[in-house]
Amino acid sequence: MKWLAAALAVAIILLQYRVWFSEDGVRQVTRLRTAVAAQNTENGQLAERNRQLAAEVRDLKTGLDAHAAISE
Repeated sequence: MKWLAAALAVAIILLQYRVWFSEDGVRQVTRLRTAVAAQNTENGQLAERNRQLAAEVRDLKTGLDAHAAISE
């Protein structure tokens, strides 16, 4: 029975090692979360820029400047 407990302990230690220290472990998850947060920030900035550009296009299509450019 002691050998079974020892084998299980070794298996748990190996699995924990993989979780904490391997390339696909906790460090990778932390890096990915940081990358996702940075990408979300950039996406928000770009979405705001797109809204501003869309408003500018609407203004140019419907504003007085659009009519003046067409009649020239």
